[in-house]
This record gives sequence, structure tokens and C-alpha cells, in this order.
Amino acid sequence: MAPLPMPERADAADASRLVELSVRRGWPLASLRKAPFEDRHAVLAGFALYAEAGKGDAADAAKKFLAGAGSFLSGTPEELMELALEYGWLAPDGAANFTVGPGATKRGLEAEIEFAETLRAERREKIRGQLQAKNREVNGPAAGFEPALEEDVRFMKEALIEARKAEPEDEVPIGAVVVLDGEIIGRGRNASVHGCDPTAHAEIMAIRDAASRVRNYRLDRATLYVTLEPCPMCTGAIAHARIARVVFGASDEKAGAFGSATSLSTDPALQRRIRATHGVCAAEAAALLRNFFDSRRTAREGEI
Repeated sequence: MAPLPMPERADAADASRLVELSVRRGWPLASLRKAPFEDRHAVLAGFALYAEAGKGDAADAAKKFLAGAGSFLSGTPEELMELALEYGWLAPDGAANFTVGPGATKRGLEAEIEFAETLRAERREKIRGQLQAKNREVNGPAAGFEPALEEDVRFMKEALIEARKAEPEDEVPIGAVVVLDGEIIGRGRNASVHGCDPTAHAEIMAIRDAASRVRNYRLDRATLYVTLEPCPMCTGAIAHARIARVVFGASDEKAGAFGSATSLSTDPALQRRIRATHGVCAAEAAALLRNFFDSRRTAREGEI
């Protein structure tokens, strides 16, 4: 019987390296064979800390490690155990073949990973906020948006009527109308849930209705009124429909493509600049959305 290799050792330095590696979401376990020694060693050391805490149950440790500190890795517990056996962390019979240095523990590793994730999330949120602030600066009323016209309120009220029709259908209350030469040629409201169609946003539905009525997918000179700032998908459709102007009510900080979350509406890739006016009946549009989500939240709490 061949002698066992010298035991491997898991140290606090391995835990620190594993924290650095945890930014690599979806990193395949199979690629560890070609990875630098210190990276492979850190991953297997992390597994060892879980095995140590689990009294040597390697199979259970592999499963818990991949669900915990090693969740950034892509692979199965069996693959991880195979690697541990291949590189001498496990004996052929599955017994542990490693030692653990001072200060290296499963609990400490998990705390470091959690702290790093918190810092990354805060950093992402800070960057997101900075980008949104810059977008608002670039696309604010003085740069990019046109003042509201007298008729804009009248047509936005029509879009709000469509939005209210969506709520009884359990759809997010967003409505839209397409106007050409002072007349409404298309109406739409959210219908994704009712129609099992992820593209059935209010803007898309109104554009489809308008294009069908005029029997032309090009809606040159038309204005789209929508109660919430269009998302990237709808902004692309607006550009393809050649819509000249967009008027929206409430801003959408999470997905708005007209300056709140991103500035797709002015991106050269669209090959056309979409004129825009924002904030028309914004308070009414925002209240409609807020009340809808508040009522759903209250209903869920009542079921608990």
C-alpha cells in the first residue's frame, strides 16, 4: 500500500485568499486543476475547515461548503471530494489528511465572507447611486427634457385611465396612449400576468395597438404618453417604432431608461434621439403604484 502524502495544512491566510476569490461567481471546480497553486489550495483549505467542523464527514462538509463559503463555485460535492482526494487533502478511504493552523476556523471564514459581501453590496449601491445622480444631472430638465405642453396633462390623464384598468387584473397599474395629430391612436396597459407575456408592458401594448390601427409599424411624429418612465425594453421598441416624443409621469429609479437608472434614450446605438418630457402628473402616477404595492404587501401579511 502506497504511503499517504504529507498532510496538507489550512491556515488563516487560505481563508483570506478564499474571500478574495469569492468575487468570481460561477467559477467551475474543474478549472481548479489549471488554477494557480495558492487559489486551488485556498479552496481546498476552505473545504477542510468545513470538514474539521463537521468531525471529518467529508461528503457532508463538501455539500455545506458549496452552499456556504464556497457558494461562488460551480460544481458538485462529488467533484470537490475528487479534487480533495487528487491533491492529498483526503486519504483514499475518505479520511481527512490535513491539519488546521491557529486562527483558521469555519466560523471565522464565514464571517469574513459575509463581511466582504456586505462591503461589495455597499460599494455597488454607492456606484449605482453615483451613476443615477450623473444620469439625472445629464438628463435633467435643463439638459435633455422638454417643457410640458398644455395638452400633455390631458393625454396623461388618459394614460392614467388605462393604468387604473390594469389593477383589477392584478397587473402593475401602468398605462399608456399613443397620440398623433392630437388624436389617440393607441391604448395600452400592463398585461404581462394576464397574458403570460413578459413583453406586454403598457408601452408595448399601446404601440401595438397604434401600429395596427394605422397599418404601419412606423409611428413617425407620434407621441407616447406613459405613467411610468419606460424601461430599456420599451425604450428599444419606442425607437424602432420611430416615435418622436415620449412624455412620462413618475420616474423609475430601478429600471428607467430615460435618465433615472440608465440613459438608453440618448444612446447613439439607438441611431435616433428621442425627445422627452417628464414629471407630467407624476404624483398621481406614483401614488397609483404605491397604493397598489402597499395593498399587496398588506394582503401577504394578512396571510401569514
